Amino acid sequence: MAREIEHKYLIKNALWRQGVMDTPYRQGYLSIDPERSVRVRVCGGNAFLAVKGISEGPARDEFEYPGPVAGAGHIPEIAGNFHWKIAEAEIEDEGQEIVKPGWVSGNVTGDPRYFNVDLLRHPYSEWAQRGK
Repeated sequence: MAREIEHKYLIKNALWRQGVMDTPYRQGYLSIDPERSVRVRVCGGNAFLAVKGISEGPARDEFEYPGPVAGAGHIPEIAGNFHWKIAEAEIEDEGQEIVKPGWVSGNVTGDPRYFNVDLLRHPYSEWAQRGK
């Protein structure tokens, strides 16, 4: 069984752009069930299918499988041109220290509003309208 341990942080300025390679990503969800999500992602000429369980703090079960790009080419794009609001740091051990760059601010790891599946249902751009 694979475990994903991930922390999420808000981005406070555009300094994250320095030294970043431009790799287009497309992703969509085949299931957004609260018990598990199933995501298809295409990035850098590769495709992946990921099955993710319920988050337990920063950790959750995750199974990721490579797949054919041609088969993933029909996924609906859920994000077009957008501004980054969240940075994710994936670590190997829950006790591992994360050295945060100066361009991140608050840790939003435990806030379900920042889960990718919840952002699909309630995009950040709509939060002011909804009173979040």
